[in-house]
Amino acid sequence: MSTGSVYKTVRGTWAASIQVNGKRKYVYAKTEREARAKLAEIQKQLGITNTLPTPGRKTVNDLLDLWLESAELRPITLAGYKETLDRYVRPEIGNIQLARLRPETLQKLYNDLRAKGLKSIPKRVHSLLHRAFRMGVLWGFLADNPTDRVIAPSYKAERKEIWTEEQLKIFL
Repeated sequence: MSTGSVYKTVRGTWAASIQVNGKRKYVYAKTEREARAKLAEIQKQLGITNTLPTPGRKTVNDLLDLWLESAELRPITLAGYKETLDRYVRPEIGNIQLARLRPETLQKLYNDLRAKGLKSIPKRVHSLLHRAFRMGVLWGFLADNPTDRVIAPSYKAERKEIWTEEQLKIFL
């Protein structure tokens, strides 16, 4: 595995660099600790895929489009996924570049959806984003899946009360 280096730049910020297959990757941070964490993230990615992530200027929307195009889904399932993503995800985080996407952004999205009183939607959104970002990792756009580093929303449907025979007879 390639080792990297962490150093202080002339401007007072910290940088980490690593060389893989003749290409050098740089990441910058405000503190030495952040730079070391970013370097560790890159090294982790190298251990998994043996390549560096190359998101370029791709946004969350770009990844979602690619994922939906490549997913082998029934038309009704695809329509449901598109509706959920178009309604709840794209307006909020769709224009964020993959390189700048952070787990706290996703956590805020889930919390905002929950605050709007949408009970089951945060869990559904998390599930869809997890699948899309997993493909982003496989395709080399992301170093790791940011949905793995959030508190996944949960939803438990309310228990429905079933009528007794007597109540049913009265109703009928």
